[in-house]
Amino acid sequence: MTRDPQNLSTEERAILNKARKVRNKAYARYSEYLVGAAIKDEHDKVHVGCNVENKAYTGTHAERSAISALIASGARQIKFVTLVTRDGMTPCGDCRQHIWEFCSGNADVPVLCESEDGKLERFTIGELLPHVFEFESPVQE
Repeated sequence: MTRDPQNLSTEERAILNKARKVRNKAYARYSEYLVGAAIKDEHDKVHVGCNVENKAYTGTHAERSAISALIASGARQIKFVTLVTRDGMTPCGDCRQHIWEFCSGNADVPVLCESEDGKLERFTIGELLPHVFEFESPVQE
């Protein structure tokens, strides 16, 4: 669903701005594809991440970088995701699964994807990952 950035709430706009800013810190010397992510947790704290590449192309994606910061802070739930790329790309399949892992089963968690030229699309994690990989874990939290 395309949505005019002017229609974003003040909070959504602030989170999106954090993703825009951190995107400029990405280390993407091989692909030159800069990605910034900002993720809000259950305590309303925002965690940011950018992609970090290496010569073996086994780098860290921005979404997983932000999720790592979220986990390191002691948070465990994702409430809102923003992603900024050159062309408004959505998270890759692996990152979608990582996002789902921390959505506490809430398929309605919003995922905003913005391109450099300001085109903004809003999805839910359930729309991006309709057939999530799930199994019953023997470990109880």
